[in-house]
Amino acid sequence: MVPLNKLRRVCSLKRLQSVVATLILFTVLSQIPNENELKSRKIRYDDSIESNTGIENHHSNAFSRGNLSWLVSPEDFFGRLEGGHGRTPCRKLKSMGGQPCNRVVDGHKQLCLDTDVHINPRNCTVYSFGVSTEITFDRAMAKYGCEVHMMDPTLPPGVYKNLGPKMKFHPVGLYSKSKIVAMNLTQYADWQGMINSTLMTYSEVQQLLGHHAPVDYLKMDIENSEWVVLPHMMARNQLAGIKQIAVEIHIDSSKFSKPEVTEYLRGRWSILEGLEEHGFRAAHYEPTRSLESEYKIPGTNRTIFTCGELFLVNKHHKDSNYHNL
Repeated sequence: MVPLNKLRRVCSLKRLQSVVATLILFTVLSQIPNENELKSRKIRYDDSIESNTGIENHHSNAFSRGNLSWLVSPEDFFGRLEGGHGRTPCRKLKSMGGQPCNRVVDGHKQLCLDTDVHINPRNCTVYSFGVSTEITFDRAMAKYGCEVHMMDPTLPPGVYKNLGPKMKFHPVGLYSKSKIVAMNLTQYADWQGMINSTLMTYSEVQQLLGHHAPVDYLKMDIENSEWVVLPHMMARNQLAGIKQIAVEIHIDSSKFSKPEVTEYLRGRWSILEGLEEHGFRAAHYEPTRSLESEYKIPGTNRTIFTCGELFLVNKHHKDSNYHNL
């Protein structure tokens, strides 16, 4: 059996550590397009989007979009994320959910209340992929007023039954193609047995729910599958119309000692740049400070965290054409 890749939070001991997470992880890593393939798929947007939102673009040529010569090491990757280079300000940023654990708050996500990306509490929908047993964010968004659809394929039957009128749980996961993975749950509390984990594409999830319009808020915590799901959705323009995205990003530290580490990191960054080309701007990034994500840089006393919460707002959503393919 392939050992589980430990990229989960320290405060996530209640979360399931299952075989399906490993299967999805290694399937994803084998199918993620390389940097050149990603460049060939990019959809160009008018650079005036920056000026239209009143945000000045001070990127130098060395840091311009598409030029990844600056990105060589893991420190470059996470240094730029944490440094907030070119970040779009959200003047009214609110933390939703979360609970204290080891003197930090775990499980929270950001919500932007600015007018241009405001989510109407009287008419809003949230898709929350990857909930496990941490649903404080989902409860907070339901309290805010949204209809919240929680999804996770790695939980035993009957976990979430009495959630309230605005919260619904669906035992499915998000992926770039539909598949069913048999999984033996042996570490989930007192429950043990076999389940069939169902993975669906984004359009299949919407068909399952009878939805035909874009959701307001998309939350993704899908343990490395974000790197294959996001390109799949962007290629079909399925992010159009979504106002805000919270995605937990994971970087495989086992790649850092290999010669292809630069190509690996640039491939990941190209996916993040793809989000920009679809109108999204990073408004907040917070590293997941856990033992599982901690990476000590060889030969130094420096440490980086290879997992973190990236929050983006769609400054282009009013002009987007939504395609549900």
